[in-house]
Amino acid sequence: MKLFLSSLGVPKQYEKKLLQMIGKTPSDVRIAFITTAANPYPKKMQAFTEKAKKLFDEWQATVTYVSLEDYRGRPEALEKILRQNDLIWLAGGNCYYLRYWMRESGFDQILPKLLADNVVVAGESAAAMVMGSTIKYAHDLQEPENGPEIIQDGLGVVDYNIVPHVDSPKHSKEMRKMADRLKHEGYKTLLLSDEEAIIAS
Repeated sequence: MKLFLSSLGVPKQYEKKLLQMIGKTPSDVRIAFITTAANPYPKKMQAFTEKAKKLFDEWQATVTYVSLEDYRGRPEALEKILRQNDLIWLAGGNCYYLRYWMRESGFDQILPKLLADNVVVAGESAAAMVMGSTIKYAHDLQEPENGPEIIQDGLGVVDYNIVPHVDSPKHSKEMRKMADRLKHEGYKTLLLSDEEAIIAS
């Protein structure tokens, strides 16, 4: 398994490690950039995706943008396009919206196969959060961006739950509150600042 989980993009001190996981020079890397978690938000609010996009532009990597919404009931087609890439990058955004479309597209069934075959999978923010056992308390349940159905179970790829942005002036308070609630309920919880990442193998 080659799993890279971050709070925001690829922190500078982890860039070399990510490239080592991929095993290619930057300009040879092929990336499937899954935008789904960010899609329910207006473009002006999607600035959090720009850090990764800018880095991949600097690499001169080949980037294919993928929306899971386009693959409802088409897991074979989704798996085919994902396997044409060296890195699967899942952008941040809304956990519940992402989790719903992971199910509808079959991504949740494809992911274990990709990891078993040592395809590098990376998730930032919401996409890192869904890799744990739960995404309870990730958002207000009334947020319109949550999508048509709220699924609170995570994918269970890792045995801990990531809480990102704990040093962010904008999000720190709510993220730490979420972490406290999860810990109180007995969930193993790891807090990440925007300059930290976790590499699971």
